[in-house]
Amino acid sequence: GFLESTGINYDRSRINGRLLLQWERSSDVDVRAIVAIAMMESSFGTAGVATLPGANMFGFGAFDSNPENAIQFNDETAVVSLANQNLKANKNETFKIQDDKAIKYANGTLDVAVDGGVYFTDTSGSGKKRAQVMADLDKWIDEHGGTPSAPASVNRIIGTANVNPGTITLELPSGYSLDKPINTTGYIAQSYPYGQCTWFVF
Repeated sequence: GFLESTGINYDRSRINGRLLLQWERSSDVDVRAIVAIAMMESSFGTAGVATLPGANMFGFGAFDSNPENAIQFNDETAVVSLANQNLKANKNETFKIQDDKAIKYANGTLDVAVDGGVYFTDTSGSGKKRAQVMADLDKWIDEHGGTPSAPASVNRIIGTANVNPGTITLELPSGYSLDKPINTTGYIAQSYPYGQCTWFVF
């Protein structure tokens, strides 16, 4: 597949389609971004500290002052931790944001309290290079059969809703009910927007 097309002589038991999809599910990071990070950080585990026993291929925990610290995180632990800490908690959701923040950091204009911390400090366009890997992967998929269409949902739920300040009225789908009316007047938007799920399905 795409990994082989890069010409990198990587360990196919360490990174492959099955593992990449598993990491996508466990980290909630687009598989194309995972491929881009692994490729640009360590050539899929074949370069730098990623070659040390137990070290991860994503550069997670490999600090400039202590790169060997990466051995504390295997590949799966690293991709989940990287997603939660570096990408989500520090507001680095896109490669463009990462490049922009690296420049702000270099200029001394990054407000960490507002913008979050940097993912990397390199200002040569690391994010743009990673985005190009994602585009190359998209192109490879398109040229080799494309992505199959999503299956049709067997659980079709249709409902209507009207939202007024302070109250929500709706017609619930057949078989559903509310324990009590929804009243948003006392809602404080400190954590999640109203209606956003705060639970996960495993």
